[in-house]
Amino acid sequence: MIHLLNTAIIPAQAGDCDIQVFTLNLDEFRNEVCGNAWESHVGHAGTAAVLSEMLGQEVPMSREPWDGSGTGIAFQLTKRLGEGQILTEEELRSLDFIIREIRITPIGSSPYEFEGQY
Repeated sequence: MIHLLNTAIIPAQAGDCDIQVFTLNLDEFRNEVCGNAWESHVGHAGTAAVLSEMLGQEVPMSREPWDGSGTGIAFQLTKRLGEGQILTEEELRSLDFIIREIRITPIGSSPYEFEGQY
């Protein structure tokens, strides 16, 4: 399962893990997504609209978190935005971005082993 993301993240549910990250070009991105089952974890309307245009199919906005399973594919801006800044579809198109494939392999303990023990 492919999980579309609006940023490169490491989900807390992944626990201790090895992470591989690969940069995809537009054709690789389209082939990965369009040839596989996928779901959206894209939490911003502008990013969902840009990804919809890139893929030629509707990418719904969803704030549902990714649990680290399957393969994540992230739309990643090459610069950090200001605190709380949310960009429109037009603003996003004017910025540089890369597409990253993220593969997470668990290697150890639960991420919640020490929860609440500070």
